[in-house]
Amino acid sequence: MKKSELFHCPRSTSLINGNIIYMADKEQKPKTDDKSGGPTPEQKPESKISVIYLIILVFVALFFDMVNAFLNLIPFIGNALAFFVNIFAYATFAFLYIIKGISLFRGRNLLVNSIAGASGLIPLIGLLPAWTASVFLMYFNEKTSGTALAKVPVASAGK
Repeated sequence: MKKSELFHCPRSTSLINGNIIYMADKEQKPKTDDKSGGPTPEQKPESKISVIYLIILVFVALFFDMVNAFLNLIPFIGNALAFFVNIFAYATFAFLYIIKGISLFRGRNLLVNSIAGASGLIPLIGLLPAWTASVFLMYFNEKTSGTALAKVPVASAGK
């Protein structure tokens, strides 16, 4: 056996700072659908929110919606307390979405969750399940890779 065959590696190697780094000989190109050029159906990106996580988010949202509905039945003091509950709800959902790598502070996600938080402060509209609706909107937006809310106009700075 030749020495070159003994040490033959199908991958190329590189020595950087004393560490051996293996690199593939050929880059693998993702499979595309011939007609549209997009990813094939088996390669469509998965949603960052799983069904189990969606159920957890819905229960948390229903809890905040029930607290908001109860507080909106109390005049004046209830609205003041609902303000603090909505701030806590917004912070909770921001944390729960950031865990999954979803930003609430950009574009349509900010719009959806700000409307959910503000609607809890309006006396009769605060009885509606706004946080639950925002969870489902965020899920469907994430599931469709951001195209579910694509037609919602959002003002952007600097354009």
